[in-house]
Amino acid sequence: MRIGVLGAGVAAASVAAAIVVSCGDPYGGDDPGILLPDRDGDAPSEASPAVDGPAPDAARGDAGADGDGEAGDPCDRDNDHYRSGEGGCGGADCDDDDNRAHPEAGFRADPATTTTNGDWNCDTHADPMYPVNVSCGVPALGACAGVEGFSGAPGCGAAGAYVTCKMNGLSCIVGSTVQRVQRCR
Repeated sequence: MRIGVLGAGVAAASVAAAIVVSCGDPYGGDDPGILLPDRDGDAPSEASPAVDGPAPDAARGDAGADGDGEAGDPCDRDNDHYRSGEGGCGGADCDDDDNRAHPEAGFRADPATTTTNGDWNCDTHADPMYPVNVSCGVPALGACAGVEGFSGAPGCGAAGAYVTCKMNGLSCIVGSTVQRVQRCR
């Protein structure tokens, strides 16, 4: 969320200000829906979306037969600057035919492929971005506040009902429901 103040240069007698609030997706996508806090502290900045990854460097075994980042390295067929984990290449790219899959990939709204199964960051399992099977049932003491996620369990890249719970008297109920795509890495 960005918050800014407009109205600079207004005469002292009539101070006018407007607060501008805009929400964006810090994970590099176009999903303007509800954003959850970064639970594991690795969210990229808006200036460098997770899908891009860091700049290439020779220490990672970049593309190029001579390690200089040039195209043509048989161990980096997708030219994403990550060497394949297969065929004696010594890298960690789990799908060297798909440049979206590499060890530093962030959350993606793309459907899982048969090769990656939604494991875009090549850590051997797909990590969903949003909680699944969320229920706004009977609240434990204060447990309703901040509860949000999918009411079901959509797969990577699939849409589903995303709920936000709220208190209504002594009951925890669904406060809002929006359609959202499950992102994975």
